[in-house]
Amino acid sequence: MLGLMVTQGCAVYTQYFFLTWLPNYLQTERGMSLLKSGALMSLPVFDGGRREAGVQTANAQWDIAAASYREQVLGAFRDVEDQLASLRLLADQAGAQKVAVDAAWAISAGSDATRADALSGADVPEEVGRQRWAIDQILRATLTDKEVCRAFENVAYMVAHPSTLADPALLERAVTANRGGGPA
Repeated sequence: MLGLMVTQGCAVYTQYFFLTWLPNYLQTERGMSLLKSGALMSLPVFDGGRREAGVQTANAQWDIAAASYREQVLGAFRDVEDQLASLRLLADQAGAQKVAVDAAWAISAGSDATRADALSGADVPEEVGRQRWAIDQILRATLTDKEVCRAFENVAYMVAHPSTLADPALLERAVTANRGGGPA
């Protein structure tokens, strides 16, 4: 009820302002005639809907700006998500590289140890002897068998893990190629 009273009071005051005070002000302070002040007072009434069109234009511009902002925010979220996915991929690749490098170091360190054993004349553990035999079979077969050569190159260029050379099927192929019965 109070809201209706305030609204009615504002409407009445506005009407009073436009009908009594403003025409009197324009005539006495600005020196306008009654006809000119009346014409000036009627302009807001007869604006041809320009004000409403201006409000609608402003609302449309606000909607466009809000949509543009929303697209920018969504684009930023997509960029962040892409970067996070790239970081996860890089972390996975770094883990795979670490495994390959660790395996290469293990093979290198193992072959260094076996050389030291061979030079000193010490007994070589059975496992080291089997590793030497398998590596020797693979190395000799790289000269005659393309598949064994390709597998060895993949390990040498760190495309494949060194454990792929311990594959029984590859080792069997290498032994067969070294005996002269394998494909070239």
